[in-house]
Amino acid sequence: LMNEFIYSAFDSLLEGCQIIGFDWRYIYLNNAADIHNRRPKKELLGKKYMDVWPGIDQTEVFRLIRNCLEERALHQIENEFLYSDGNLGWFHLSIQPVPEGVLILSMDITERKRIEDDLRINEESYRSLFNNMLNGFAYCQMLFEDGKPHDFIYLAVNKAFEFLTGLKEVIGKKVSDIIPGILESDENLIEFYSRVALTGKPETLELFVNSLNDWYSISVYSPKKEFFVAVFDVITDRKRAVAKVSESEELFRKVFEEGGLGIAMANFSGS
Repeated sequence: LMNEFIYSAFDSLLEGCQIIGFDWRYIYLNNAADIHNRRPKKELLGKKYMDVWPGIDQTEVFRLIRNCLEERALHQIENEFLYSDGNLGWFHLSIQPVPEGVLILSMDITERKRIEDDLRINEESYRSLFNNMLNGFAYCQMLFEDGKPHDFIYLAVNKAFEFLTGLKEVIGKKVSDIIPGILESDENLIEFYSRVALTGKPETLELFVNSLNDWYSISVYSPKKEFFVAVFDVITDRKRAVAKVSESEELFRKVFEEGGLGIAMANFSGS
C-alpha cells in the first residue's frame, strides 16, 4: 500500500521518476518518464536498462547508477541524451538509493541548455566583435564629488583602444592616474563624459585631446546612470588634411582677390 501511495504521488510530478532494481530491470516509471524517454512504460517495465538503451553501459550515467546500486551513494549529473530519432535532449538526473534499487529523477533542461548555448554563441560573437572592431571602445564609471565630476575609472576596453591611445593596462584604474594632468588640460572632455553619464542622452563630437595630442571623433552613450561607453577614432590626419585644403583655398582666394583685376584686364586686352 505504501508503494502504491508513493507511486501515485510520483505520477503527479513533472519530473520523470523511474526505479531500477538491483537486477537492472525497470520496476516503475511515472507519466513524465514516458515523455522524457519518448517510449511508453509498457515497453520498458521488466526489461533491463542496458537492453533498452544499447551502449548506455559505456556512459558516465551508467557508472553512477552502478555506484548507487553497489555503494548506496547519491549522485547528480547533467546528461546529454541522444534519442533514436537523432534528436538530442538534456536532463538533470538525481540518482538516489531506494529499498527496491535506484530511483532516478529526471528534469528536462533541453530548453535551458539551448538558451545557454545561444547566449554563449552570442557572447563569443560580441567578444570577437569587441576585440576586433577598428574603433576604440571604453566602458567607464564616472566619479562624482559633491555632485561634480572629478574623475572616471576604466572598466573595459578593447584592443583598438590601446592602439589608438597608446595607453596600456588601464582596467580598474582612474584616468587621472593613467594620464596625470588630464583633469586640468581636458576639462571639456570630462564635462562631455559626465553630461552623458548623468542625462543618459547620447552625444557625438570631434575634440582635440590635449593630454594625448590628437583629434578624436567620439560617440558616447550611457547604459545606466553614472556609467558611460565611449566609441572613438583618431581623426588627426583628416583634420590636418582639411586644414591644408582650407589654407590652400584661402591662399587661392587672396591671390584671386588681389590679382583678379589685372587678370581680367589682361584677358580683355587679349581679345
